[in-house]
Amino acid sequence: MIISFVNGKGGAGKTTTAILVAMALREAGHAAAVRDLDPQQTATRWLADSPELLDAGAPIQLLDTPPRLDSATVSTAIREADTVIVVSRPSPCDLFTSQDTARLITNLRAANKTRLLFTNVREKTILARGLDQTAKEIGLPMLKTYLQLRESYQHAVLAGWKALTQEAREEVGRVALAIVTVLH
Repeated sequence: MIISFVNGKGGAGKTTTAILVAMALREAGHAAAVRDLDPQQTATRWLADSPELLDAGAPIQLLDTPPRLDSATVSTAIREADTVIVVSRPSPCDLFTSQDTARLITNLRAANKTRLLFTNVREKTILARGLDQTAKEIGLPMLKTYLQLRESYQHAVLAGWKALTQEAREEVGRVALAIVTVLH
């Protein structure tokens, strides 16, 4: 299974989300790994001490793509994916690039296998209450779950899955489950 994490904007959370989902799937007993397609190689550097999360032979491959919609790498990752996840923060700054990403996905005829995942959500805020409307403006169906804004997610990328609280692990687990079951 190939799951591509895409957005034309840097800082949306693609790398962090791909790594966290790989960790959650491994915790649940699935062989999952991140394939770092971004020339910055951030995922590869973060996972240098966790080579099992970079296993190119794992049956579940999570593709971390570069933040460039004009990249052939991104188009290929979208075409080859079983599931495409557009990672976006619910901020107006991310809205425009997420709309551009949705257009690319539509042009590549991959919208039917794509879902929108919001990250860095601060519950009980105006932006959090408007997730449904933001998803409509982006033009993609959204997952029913999201990742809250948690500093611990960055810490877990550096220190491992066990660095997360039970609540944070459960949240990532719900997102991972939603991603792998959304189209199956």
